[in-house]
Amino acid sequence: VRLSSEALEAELPGIDRSQLVAALVDHYGVQFAIDGLFHADPHPGNLLVERGSGRLVVLDWGMCITLPRHLTQAYAKLFYAVASTDLWLLTDALQEVGVTFKEGDVFEPSLFMGIFRFALRDSKPVEMAGQEIEKTMQLGDDLYWKGPKRYQKSPFDIMGGEMLYLGKALELLYMVSSDLGVSHPILQTILGRAFGRLAPWHASRRAASDASPQQFLPALPKSLPKARNSLEGEILTLLQNFYAEGKLLGAQLCVLDSSSRAGVLAEVSVGVHGWLKPEPVTNSTLFNLLDISKLGLALAVLRLVDAGRIKLNDRLPTHSTSCVSGSSSGDDGPTVEDVLGHRAGFWQLLPPDIAELGDMLDYEVALKAWQNAQGAELAGSQRYHSGSFGYLCASVCRHLAGRELQEVWDELAAALPTKDLHLTLPPEATDARDVALPAKAITSMGFDELSFMFSKLGGFLYDEAGSAPARAARE
Repeated sequence: VRLSSEALEAELPGIDRSQLVAALVDHYGVQFAIDGLFHADPHPGNLLVERGSGRLVVLDWGMCITLPRHLTQAYAKLFYAVASTDLWLLTDALQEVGVTFKEGDVFEPSLFMGIFRFALRDSKPVEMAGQEIEKTMQLGDDLYWKGPKRYQKSPFDIMGGEMLYLGKALELLYMVSSDLGVSHPILQTILGRAFGRLAPWHASRRAASDASPQQFLPALPKSLPKARNSLEGEILTLLQNFYAEGKLLGAQLCVLDSSSRAGVLAEVSVGVHGWLKPEPVTNSTLFNLLDISKLGLALAVLRLVDAGRIKLNDRLPTHSTSCVSGSSSGDDGPTVEDVLGHRAGFWQLLPPDIAELGDMLDYEVALKAWQNAQGAELAGSQRYHSGSFGYLCASVCRHLAGRELQEVWDELAAALPTKDLHLTLPPEATDARDVALPAKAITSMGFDELSFMFSKLGGFLYDEAGSAPARAARE
């Protein structure tokens, strides 16, 4: 029976269409990340469903490509990098699959990450897919005309033929899913195969099409490590449960009592370094904290909470002349806890009132621009607030605590036990292997966010080519 909505309705009306789509997606996951034997002529006419068993049948293997082992490994890395939003690994994987970039041109890893995450997005039924296609065309048009001029041409010289076949395969998956009225998490299914390929310590599980990365990680011991006190025992239980549920990979937690001589109340470590680094986290494991300055700002705000100046459930006022607005509870602004947890809804890169790049160098102008902004979405969803976090913290200090951020920061710095503060990895640890890297960012950019970001920044860099901020940004 042909794999089409009309044929299945007529001859196999009771068949599970979602299982057929899942099998088709897994079929291509195996080809690219495991076997390397790739069907190079993907189109609906080559897809059938066996009447008796209901199994998917793929015809016409006359046009095939055999990928060498190093390429299937590279594609597995690419799928894993896209799923975990690992920009460094994505860059390595693209080079390994043969994508060569134009000499002297600028490579934007975040742009490619957004494109691949969009290309590997969940498939949708036809009524939803039509709206998405229209939106995609508009966003692509915006990126072409409003973005940096270098994106009006291809940013690479050569894209490997296999990558083009991957595009054809994805087109087929969306076409079939739309026709059958099925939504399917394409990236999640392919990730199961990719991760199985990249996890040699679980070679026997490479054939698990529905395996999640968590299933490949080593199980924690059934008995808890010996705890020094009840607090440490409770923390260990909590973190181990989080690990078992897939809510964290690895963590260290130390509870200090600075008001007495008790010192360390609890010090525990749980989990592993990362999906592809199953070494256990210890109390001496180094973590890459990325943007550590946000940690300092969060500590400064939490000191205000400890002092009783503000509460975690206090909300920022909503009137645009004094602070930010937009939350999950109608007219109220985001809470202090929303701000600290990157759940305030202001994850956009720049506020609309920033008219020129130089505005970002003026603290009061930039703060007012964020205060007048509307959130990109209601508060509640955790998305990394790369551009707004500091200004939101400043708003908390000014409008809820009656303090200026600089004052609060200075008090935090004065309270530290040392004046020699370094927010960098020490030189002796640069080459250390015992470093746990973040396995996943809080979120990834959507195509709409990328389009806005590059159109905005592109205008700054090219319309104000002679300005000092533009020169600094290009350099």
